[in-house]
Amino acid sequence: MHLSSNKFELLIIYGRRRIGKTELISQATKDMKRIYYLATTRKNLERFYSLCSKHFSEISKLKMDWETLFDFLQG
Repeated sequence: MHLSSNKFELLIIYGRRRIGKTELISQATKDMKRIYYLATTRKNLERFYSLCSKHFSEISKLKMDWETLFDFLQG
């Protein structure tokens, strides 16, 4: 993944609590157009769809699954 890429990139970061993951993401992408979502519950897909639909109205017409959503965001 290149932070200067002009195409959609998905970055998943995981690790122990309280070691700076959120700050790393925030600083590395501070000047970029981005959607930041912290997945913490079973309703992650529904909540992520809701967040994305605020930026892309076409999402409401899509089948609700991760692959469809990421394909759409990729363009």
